[in-house]
Amino acid sequence: MNKRVAQADRRILTGSVVHHFFAGYGGGRKALIPGVAGYETIRKNHSLMLDERSRIGKLKDNPLHEDLLEAAQMVGCDFLLNTVLNEQKEILGFFAGDMIKAHLAACTMVDRVNGVEIKYLADVVIASCGGYPKDINLYQAHKALYNAMQALKPGGQVIFLAECTEGVGSDTFQEWAHKFGSLHQLEEAIRREFVLGGHKAYTLSRLLQRGTVYMVSGLSPQKARLFGFVPVASLDEALEMVYGHNRSKLTYIIPQGSLVVPRLQGS
Repeated sequence: MNKRVAQADRRILTGSVVHHFFAGYGGGRKALIPGVAGYETIRKNHSLMLDERSRIGKLKDNPLHEDLLEAAQMVGCDFLLNTVLNEQKEILGFFAGDMIKAHLAACTMVDRVNGVEIKYLADVVIASCGGYPKDINLYQAHKALYNAMQALKPGGQVIFLAECTEGVGSDTFQEWAHKFGSLHQLEEAIRREFVLGGHKAYTLSRLLQRGTVYMVSGLSPQKARLFGFVPVASLDEALEMVYGHNRSKLTYIIPQGSLVVPRLQGS
């Protein structure tokens, strides 16, 4: 833990709350862990994402969240101020006070404004990250793709729009995607030695088992293929490749993919 934070007389945590693909939700305790934690602490915590119970929109019995919370309580928090924002970064709600209670209240609002219940899984999902900086690089854009995949039926197709002006965003992410030729090899490697950046290559590889992703981005076609995407030059080209003459495919369009989290009714 950062010494200045650990030795401070008062610790006031700030931030905003969104869904998080393995911590359940952002905000709250995450201002301390991983916010100002040491690398090894972050690495060990994030390794718990390999547990199937560490997933989006879930705090109870989520081992990664529970580890974050235990560590944050060891450090201590005197006051929490979290917000929930809309896509224009306008404040929808303030949540202040106790680190746990205020954060839980914010999570409830996030579910209400960003969670979308769907009756059916789609044949096609068209998703955008929601623009800069959410799609500044593939490392960040991955979160929107994760959300979009929650609405896709197995074997479906995704048209994914992410500019990625700064490329991949992590040398380790790219190295792991290049080094291991299959999901099985990636999983063996990440379980043997958990590496930050490598974990994104693993989760992306898992996502791509669900369906085909046509990517419209600033990444070179070669780099897009390296990660398992089908690169396309434009949205029009992607639409033609996905639909052809079949316009009857059930489709969801998600303009704010980094925020919106679909959930199948009853799940």
